[in-house]
This record gives sequence, C-alpha cells and structure tokens, in this order.
Amino acid sequence: MSELIILDEPTTGLDGKESDKMMELMLTLQKRGHTIIMVTHNMRIAEEYADRIIAMENGRVTGDYHNMRGRAS
Repeated sequence: MSELIILDEPTTGLDGKESDKMMELMLTLQKRGHTIIMVTHNMRIAEEYADRIIAMENGRVTGDYHNMRGRAS
C-alpha cells in the first residue's frame, strides 16, 4: 500500500552524515512506493535527492524543476 509522507525540515540540526542517513531512508521508502513531500531550506539536500523541486518565496511558487540529477529520479 502506497502512503503519502510529508516532512518539514527533516534534516534540521543534523550533521552531513546524519542528514544523508535520513535521506537514504527516504529513498528506501520512495522505492517501496511511498510518495514523499519534503520542505527544506537545504538546497544541497534538495538537489542531491529530490526528483522534483518546487521553489517558493514569500508564499509564491518561483520555480518548478524536474531534477534529473536527483537520486530519486
């Protein structure tokens, strides 16, 4: 059964190694069929792991990118 998982800043307060562990867990869940929506200010995490990035500023969408470099792609 597929589930939607929504995360708000899941890597806040984590060092780089622990952030990567968290994101590897998210990749595992995504590969099992879960949809993951994550809010982050960490562009390294977004660019490295996300297959789609929606950028916002002042409550408005400023960009919607399909990230072919992301590991979830």
